[in-house]
Amino acid sequence: MPNYQLSTKEKKNVVDTQTYSKDGHWLQYSETYRWGSIWFDSDDLEDFNIDEIDLENPDGIDVGLIPFDEHDYSDGVSNALNFSPNFPAADQEQFEAIFEADGFETLASQLYKMGWSDDYETMFYGPLELVEC
Repeated sequence: MPNYQLSTKEKKNVVDTQTYSKDGHWLQYSETYRWGSIWFDSDDLEDFNIDEIDLENPDGIDVGLIPFDEHDYSDGVSNALNFSPNFPAADQEQFEAIFEADGFETLASQLYKMGWSDDYETMFYGPLELVEC
């Protein structure tokens, strides 16, 4: 029952993205972190093969696919709010105003109440380090 830590080896290689969609429109909130690590138990890896992790990994790995016990994403360095090309201008202005005034958590809560579906991914981009602990 080995435990592992998967970490980024270089700065700004963790990107946490939340995507909300409804009626053919979407918005994405992304936050980039300077460093990131997850800890997991190999016994919990039912559908994930640890030997398939590409530690060079220039295209990234969605660590949400790994059933991890703990995580640490450190030192948020940037964030962005992006909208689909066909997003209604009035809605975009309204959502940007909420985001600017009250932050993304408040906007996400409003979107949830309005019936928007959500999807999350946290990407670690290589090079990565995998150590048994």
